[in-house]
Amino acid sequence: MQQEFVVDIAVCTRNISSSNMHAHQQEAIRSSPVKKHTVAGSRKIASRDVPVFLHKMAAMLSSGLSIEAALISVEGQTSNSNFKRVINTVRMDIADGSQLSASFMKFPSIFPPLCTSMIKAAETSGRLAEMLEEIAKYIDANVRLRKKVQSAMIYPAVVLSIAGIVILLFLLFILPVFQSMYQDLHHELPGPTLFLLKASKAIKHHGLWILAGIGLFMVLSNAWKATLTGKVISDWLNLHWPVFGNLTRKTVSARFARAYGQLLRSGIPIINAIELAGAATGNSISEQVVLNARVRVAGGTPLSAALGTQKIFPDTLMQMLQGGEKTGKVDEMMDKTADYFDEEVNMTVDALNSLIQPILIVFLGIIVGGIVIAVLMPLFELPGIIGM
Repeated sequence: MQQEFVVDIAVCTRNISSSNMHAHQQEAIRSSPVKKHTVAGSRKIASRDVPVFLHKMAAMLSSGLSIEAALISVEGQTSNSNFKRVINTVRMDIADGSQLSASFMKFPSIFPPLCTSMIKAAETSGRLAEMLEEIAKYIDANVRLRKKVQSAMIYPAVVLSIAGIVILLFLLFILPVFQSMYQDLHHELPGPTLFLLKASKAIKHHGLWILAGIGLFMVLSNAWKATLTGKVISDWLNLHWPVFGNLTRKTVSARFARAYGQLLRSGIPIINAIELAGAATGNSISEQVVLNARVRVAGGTPLSAALGTQKIFPDTLMQMLQGGEKTGKVDEMMDKTADYFDEEVNMTVDALNSLIQPILIVFLGIIVGGIVIAVLMPLFELPGIIGM
């Protein structure tokens, strides 16, 4: 298993590095006239701001307003100053004669390639207002999915943080009171009690160094995850963790199905749609699997068959995709598949929350009980000490 893991990571890292280099070259060729802007604070835009903006733009364009007039109106209604600057930049681009998709391409952290590709196709077909509304719904669905998954992590994180703070306060302020009592006994203390006393002393005298070490570890960990190897390993683990790996696979499947269906309905060529849908999964391992499948699709293999040889996506996705290919309604089938996996994620998260709560209670009970016993152990020996 360990050897297989190392080989998988090495192969994926090499393939992703090669794919990224090729993608950057192609992007440079396709979009060399487009200069990317960096508006101050553009990365501090709430996930909810973008779909709200697109919903408003779709409504105004449907009512007959021009793109520039709609942007002026929406800019006035936007409270986020960072996003307001982005909208103002887009509006000036439109006034200079640029297309909306070309202007959006300058802000890839806000409007990802999937969205700009769909808007570019809509500009050609004359369905811009309708497409903006569809993209807004797509982003809304992804935001709800992400928040649902995050909710499974919030409860245990909060409980463990509160428990950690309570234990820390106990070691710093309550245990020293018992320490003076122990000294009066003039008797050798049990091992668990000595361990707590040493932990209390270490935290009291070296607390800042311990915090600095934890902070340095977190910084280095995040920096490592930002590297290609770190991201590949992290994404591989996310797909293979017990219990949580299954949740990640369902989330990835929902993202892929929703993106692929939306792209096909927008008129994006199938090869480009596969590439963009793979990037929309948010996982480098699944993205590489999709990119490998794209090569086979270009050679005439159905996507369901190309993806079916891998074990990243569930069989349900392959079956639904195969059904859509046979009926010629892949986009509709992918929409239904995305809804199905959304519901699967909801049920999995609810089941995890129901399972985590009793596990946390037992875990914290063991920790607190162990601390109480360690503190009281010298007192249990008090009758024997007095008898001596």
